[in-house]
Amino acid sequence: MNDRSKFQELLDDHYTWPTNYTFKFIVKTDQVSEVMNYFDQNVKVDKRPSKKGNYISISITKNVASSDEIISIYQKLESVKGIIKL
Repeated sequence: MNDRSKFQELLDDHYTWPTNYTFKFIVKTDQVSEVMNYFDQNVKVDKRPSKKGNYISISITKNVASSDEIISIYQKLESVKGIIKL
């Protein structure tokens, strides 16, 4: 079983679809808009800057239809250089 299928199995075991899912990331401050481009306007966003202000923690709560949708979003965000996905 590969990492994607393990992650998908965990999601399917713990959530009933559709559901609100919280994505969490850490990025450089100047990359926030790049991350937000992957989400529509009707999401809940919480941003917290690091102590020095170089990085920002972003929590985005979005209503998703399936584990496939979550995995697809994470895969798209791999194009953001240096992103840390939590």
